[in-house]
Amino acid sequence: MYYLNAKVIEVYNNEVLVEVNNIGYKGIIVSKNIKDIKVGKNQKIYFYNYRNEYTDEYLFFINEQILNLAKTLLQIKFFGIKTLLALFYSLDYEELIEAVKSKHYDLIKEKTSIKESLVKEIFVIVGSKVLNIKYNKKQMEVINSLHKLGYKFSSIYQAISQVDDKLDEELLFKNTLVKLNEIKC
Repeated sequence: MYYLNAKVIEVYNNEVLVEVNNIGYKGIIVSKNIKDIKVGKNQKIYFYNYRNEYTDEYLFFINEQILNLAKTLLQIKFFGIKTLLALFYSLDYEELIEAVKSKHYDLIKEKTSIKESLVKEIFVIVGSKVLNIKYNKKQMEVINSLHKLGYKFSSIYQAISQVDDKLDEELLFKNTLVKLNEIKC
């Protein structure tokens, strides 16, 4: 099964109880817009049974795109249900995509209070899986090196996207640094 055409019985905080063919299903709703779920109405609800050694939960989604992205994000090490909820209770799908597109790394970090290492992974995965933005090994080395020097990820991603990725690593680093200084001015 992929989605349910379910009657919403109850919504309490972030949990929802739905009924399909006289069978009740209870799970966690993953959406910033919980108000879109109307009690007593039939609604198409996408679901995912998330299991690992610590949990076995039904996750409900009102948007298929969020479901597909959530499945990918939940494969990240140390990324679980709490992080998923923090992300999608603070941002909707379009806001997340726009933040990644415009290289606003800090927006995701500030709105969600997710650890920096996980925000970086989210940024890379959303960029590659949804927006088809790819960073090669040289670019990732430059990004990590510049971050260790104290530059913000959002600025680094903006700068490196303006530099030819076919340059050798040293020139890529140098040109990205020049672009970083232009962005700061």
